[in-house]
Amino acid sequence: MMRLLILLLVLFPSLRSLRAELPSWGTSPMRLEDCIQRALADEPTAQLLRARQLAAEALLQKARTLPNPVFAYTAQDIGVQTATGPALLHQLQISHPVLVSYLRTQEARVARAAREQAEAQIAEDRRQIRLAVGRAYFDAVLSERLVALEHQAVAAAAELVVQTQRRVQHGDIGTFDSDRAQAEQLDARRREEQAIRRSALARLSLSVLLGADEPFLVSVPAVFVESSEPTIEPTARLASARAVRPDLRAARAALAQAHEHERLEARRAIPIAELQVIGGVRIAAPGVGGLLALSLPLPLFDHNAGSRTAAAAQVQSARAAWTILERQVAAELVAAERDHQSASEALLRIARPQVTLRESTLRGARRLFAEGMASLLDVVAAQRDLLAARRSLAEAEHDVALSAFRLRLTQGMQ
Repeated sequence: MMRLLILLLVLFPSLRSLRAELPSWGTSPMRLEDCIQRALADEPTAQLLRARQLAAEALLQKARTLPNPVFAYTAQDIGVQTATGPALLHQLQISHPVLVSYLRTQEARVARAAREQAEAQIAEDRRQIRLAVGRAYFDAVLSERLVALEHQAVAAAAELVVQTQRRVQHGDIGTFDSDRAQAEQLDARRREEQAIRRSALARLSLSVLLGADEPFLVSVPAVFVESSEPTIEPTARLASARAVRPDLRAARAALAQAHEHERLEARRAIPIAELQVIGGVRIAAPGVGGLLALSLPLPLFDHNAGSRTAAAAQVQSARAAWTILERQVAAELVAAERDHQSASEALLRIARPQVTLRESTLRGARRLFAEGMASLLDVVAAQRDLLAARRSLAEAEHDVALSAFRLRLTQGMQ
């Protein structure tokens, strides 16, 4: 424990000040869901997601808003002189596109589809945040687990040094074996320090993902929480993913928006919405008169062909992107299923039985060494084999937990 404190103080000179400035959410060990909620609640991330939501809402609000009427005033010299000077024709006009809703209704549909796409993309960003935090969290837990294993290895090496020195005093073995045991102890301490350093870096990286203003050593448990495979049947997982995956929902919304945009450009082929109704009053020396005028572009040359072609191309592109994404999701789901299955099988059939066998081997080697029937090299080899098996077990449990987590997110579950 003293070596751990010294190493952390060397690696992070400002550790004491950081400990005094720890955020309120970083003072106790954090579970996976705590870390995910903390990352999603991070103020800059939340602000960015809210800004994107507001931008989509603004487009819809703009599409639903009618344009303002246009007021115009004209004073025209009509070339007649009066006793007070030249006679002026005063003209007041108000104009407005009365059929603007012909386009605005369709523009609102386009904006509504864009809002749905933005909402789905925000949900996809949240899913990616969950995935990134989950990976960092499980890596941090694995690093803590490996630190605990290296602590055990150091303790076992120290015990072996004591046993060896005792046998040297009794004259059972020579000093060569004692030197070998001490060298093994130093090697165990070196691996312990390396594991502590990797753990510190993993926990610091996790704190950055969680939105800490300054990196600090996040406290995580040294054991993996048992996580079972999602309960959805394998045959139903693809259907579930297609229904709830936010990236697929965003692709569908993009396709719907492209279709609505195509309809909008088709409506613009005939500029009915640009019909302007102008009403006004003319005031001149002879008297006051009214004014009514209509203004409409004649679609003789421009039938909005370019925009309609671009909209049709957008539909084809959105449909192709949706199809490609569906295939990618299906492949990702199959890969996640097989990854979880192979990780579970490796844990149950290889990693755990291997630790049991290595523990039995080490017990036998120690017993034979104490009785003088085995060499120190046999004990050292058995200890190294057991440590390697326990590392493999920790990595296997890490793989199972992470693959189960990824499988849930792949099929759209939270």
